[in-house]
Amino acid sequence: MKRGTLHLTLFFLWFACGLDAHPFVPGLEGNPSLSLQESGDVLIGELQCSNCHEGERDDPLARKRGPNLSEVGRRLAPGYLLEFLSNPLEAHGGTKMPDLMSSMNAGQRKDSAAALSAFLRSLGEEKSFPQWEEKGNPKRGKILFGEVGCMACHATPSEEAVAEKEDRIGSLGYLSGKYPRPALAAFLHDPLRVRESGRMPDFHLTRSEANDLAEYLVRGRPVDATASKPVAEQIEEGRGLFVKLNCVACHRLEDMPVGKPSLPMTKLRRDRGCLSAKPQGVPDYGLSAFQRKAIGEALAGRPDRLKSGGLIKRALSAFNCIACHERDDYGGPSAKLKLSLKSSQEGLGDHGRFPPSLSLVGAKLKPGWINKVMFDGESARPYMHTRMPSFGERNLGFLPTLFSQADQLPEMKFPEIPRKKRGEMRSAGHKLVGDKGLNCVACHVFNGKSAGGFQGLDLLATYDRLTPNWFASFMRDPAKYRPGIVMPSYWAGGQSADKETLDGNASAQLHAIWHFLSYGQGAPTPSGIGNPGTNLEIADRALVYRGRSRVAGYRGISVGFPEGIHYAFNAETGALSALWRGEFVSVGWGGQGAGNFNPRSRAVQLSQDLAFQPVSQRGKPWPTLPKMTKENPVNPDPLYPKNLGYRFRGYSLDDHGVPTFSYEFGKLAVEDFSRPRPLPDAHLLRRTLRITSPAREGLLFRALVGKIEREKEGVFVTPELRLSILDGQPRLRDGLDGNHELIIELSLKKGKSEFVLDYEALR
Repeated sequence: MKRGTLHLTLFFLWFACGLDAHPFVPGLEGNPSLSLQESGDVLIGELQCSNCHEGERDDPLARKRGPNLSEVGRRLAPGYLLEFLSNPLEAHGGTKMPDLMSSMNAGQRKDSAAALSAFLRSLGEEKSFPQWEEKGNPKRGKILFGEVGCMACHATPSEEAVAEKEDRIGSLGYLSGKYPRPALAAFLHDPLRVRESGRMPDFHLTRSEANDLAEYLVRGRPVDATASKPVAEQIEEGRGLFVKLNCVACHRLEDMPVGKPSLPMTKLRRDRGCLSAKPQGVPDYGLSAFQRKAIGEALAGRPDRLKSGGLIKRALSAFNCIACHERDDYGGPSAKLKLSLKSSQEGLGDHGRFPPSLSLVGAKLKPGWINKVMFDGESARPYMHTRMPSFGERNLGFLPTLFSQADQLPEMKFPEIPRKKRGEMRSAGHKLVGDKGLNCVACHVFNGKSAGGFQGLDLLATYDRLTPNWFASFMRDPAKYRPGIVMPSYWAGGQSADKETLDGNASAQLHAIWHFLSYGQGAPTPSGIGNPGTNLEIADRALVYRGRSRVAGYRGISVGFPEGIHYAFNAETGALSALWRGEFVSVGWGGQGAGNFNPRSRAVQLSQDLAFQPVSQRGKPWPTLPKMTKENPVNPDPLYPKNLGYRFRGYSLDDHGVPTFSYEFGKLAVEDFSRPRPLPDAHLLRRTLRITSPAREGLLFRALVGKIEREKEGVFVTPELRLSILDGQPRLRDGLDGNHELIIELSLKKGKSEFVLDYEALR
């Protein structure tokens, strides 16, 4: 067995045997790559020792905080909260929350836990649980649990009914008693909101996916969220205990004092205080003998702890990156985890299923790309079902720079090509990539398009992702850097497999390919990608196609229905941007992503601007999508949607193939779906907006722009469209260029509100 995968194997053995729980750090258990001292360093950070003991401020892995408790009263079931405070290690085996009442007798412990529970329940108690779908799909949740990466840190929930509490390390059996399902779904959807320092990452789940996963994890068991309302005296007593027990050291709350300092880290000693075998009067973490020894070794002296190589190893262990990724001689998925890793491109083998190696990743990837992958949800491997989780830039923002410092390859700079030679080099690279040259397109997509074989990494992302050093080294000997890869070596022994292009000069050919790919979207499609354009036909269910479009922008999504009414959605701004009837779309391959699409009949063009604004902007000009011209081709505001609070969260399909788009506007979560409304003599599309708000407030929705007239109450028409407003307060006002704007003021209640609009294409 590979040493680097031993930690997960031991984890599952410990889980199966039900060993006594101690603070569980998934990337630390059985990790042979760390010395005893390094293991202690990881534990000092994960147990948040620096929140009480000064001396670790220069260590980026020691800046951990406890969960945000400002709304804990609405998240956790009262019974579980009381049980957890009474004895954290017993209620949740493996927790890193210490027992703060170890020196109390049974009566004192009971009264103190009740008071603390009353205080915490009062935080957010007046708010209702988040309003999500009433029921998720546990079968889909089970698939998600296995595929997206949950198994890297958690044991698979038992298939049997779990009535009794499970104490075993890694078990999730306690969840069904801890969270009401809506609260668990909300946490899974955005875990860093509650635990900004948490080791539970954001897997970029859609709301539907979070709901399905929550349903699977709680196994449909209702949580008893009822309890007697805490009395004011108990709340105040608990507030005092929260400060007295120094909970404020790890959990920051408004109007609470900062945690009181304890002994500096340099004065801590082995087998004393928290490191005692039986701590008294101090936080009791339930440390194992190994953990106490490791922390003692770390405290004894560690002058090299901040060097890049050691800090990287500690970070990958603390955040358990090594459960999925290998680096050098450690880490990588366990045999059990490998069974759950799937790919839509099985022909790519393990390289299409397993997350990539992190060996030399700092020499391989440009820092900007590493940042996109780690913090912005960027992905170069859409065929891989496992998702790259995001732990947040606040936690790991230092890591891309460390990778660049630690990983080095012989420097390789492609010299600037003289202007007169650029055309020749671009043509040579174009030929080499295509089927008349080295036929790279046989196994790689190009600009989202396939030649019909394997669909490996998109070649067009190469220049943005890779450093020239890596590209030149890897291309000459792929198997050296990715053992077992199916990619052939085209320049074995320095000799090119293509003897004609650029006289067979290997260095010149590599330079030509790099130069060709540097054109990005301007690079012409290579030979072998033979997609002349296709008319998409609708069968008996809805059809979704993504790509660039004149009616929906760079991130367009077209949706067609058997009823003959279709629409386009601009995912960049969250706008329903076009509507047409008749035939669906024609697809071409000269655009971005999966190609481009255009309606096959005349479309009613709607606004592509951001559709929402806060009610405080009432009466002010609507912020419109930046316009580029030939004279001014640069986007003056590339972050236009993001700066105004918009964030696209993806979409899900129902059983009929109809998509629900999920996006956010500030603190509001929006679910947006449209379906045909069957009428004998009309082509009508009914759009539903479900908006979840944390409080009662107003929202402005710009529903229509153009030559608008009021036909009757709640009905507005243009020469091409009739729009019926079923909810809200509509108001017509003058817009730009002689047009009108239809602004609807929506009144949002706390929780979920629903608004319906009917669009009818008139021609």
